[in-house]
Amino acid sequence: MFLQLQKNLQNSENEKRVLVEKLESSQTSSTDLRRVQSQLTEQVQRLQSELSNSELKRSSLETQLRLSSWPSNNKEATERDEETLRQLQTAQREKLEFKAKADSLSDKVLID
Repeated sequence: MFLQLQKNLQNSENEKRVLVEKLESSQTSSTDLRRVQSQLTEQVQRLQSELSNSELKRSSLETQLRLSSWPSNNKEATERDEETLRQLQTAQREKLEFKAKADSLSDKVLID
């Protein structure tokens, strides 16, 4: 009977040690995941800020384009219009890229 109790105690202590190791491992993983989530959240916020800035830039370029689209025979105005249009297209492309990155990071944060 005494030997059986000792054996049970030893088995319980071994199980406790294994469970403590698993707990420590889980806590470490949890800490790592929180850190990664925080980093991804910061990236999403940064990309959203960049997206807002791009939208402002696009709006400004659209305004410039509207103002410059009035009839003009001036070669300089035409070149300026073409440059403004290129800038607008670049801003729109950047906006789409930033939105895609932000969406991707948002999805990643939700998955983790």
